[in-house]
Amino acid sequence: IIDDHPRIPDDEDLKLLRDLATTVEREFTIMRSAMTDELTGIYKRKGFMMAAGHSLNLCVRQDLPAMLAYLDLAEFRSFNEDHGHKEGDRILNDFASHLKAECRPSDIFARVGADEFVALFINAPSEAAEGIMHRFRKALSKPRRVNALGYDFLFHYGLVEYDFRYHKRIQALIDDGATAMHDS
Repeated sequence: IIDDHPRIPDDEDLKLLRDLATTVEREFTIMRSAMTDELTGIYKRKGFMMAAGHSLNLCVRQDLPAMLAYLDLAEFRSFNEDHGHKEGDRILNDFASHLKAECRPSDIFARVGADEFVALFINAPSEAAEGIMHRFRKALSKPRRVNALGYDFLFHYGLVEYDFRYHKRIQALIDDGATAMHDS
């Protein structure tokens, strides 16, 4: 396929190009499924780690603040037992959709556990992150969010500020977010 001078591709060259395109498409599909949560359509842990790594490197270079929110749906396991996994999946999907709607285009969010999510707010001091979380909680608490079964979205969250000197790995930042959630 690659040559050191221009030429007109023959049938064999075109077949090789089609094979290469098919292989690349398959690899993209595999990579997307490895990084995206099938149920919610947002990043899962692996995708978040990769995207957050790039964004946090930019924050360090540009001296921008970043905050991580660790979110956990309250009593989700018992909800699944009471209402079934199909309804639980709907809750997870709605939760992810609302999180995506409240986050800014520069923010990165993911489902990192069965009922656990993270959101990385880029160029956001703590007041801005608190504001986003306040709007998110308010959006989820509107009466239209309660369904026929009478349940509402209940979640806990913790915020932690990114510090490149302390958070050498993204997992350390996520762990601190979980700790902040449990401490609040």
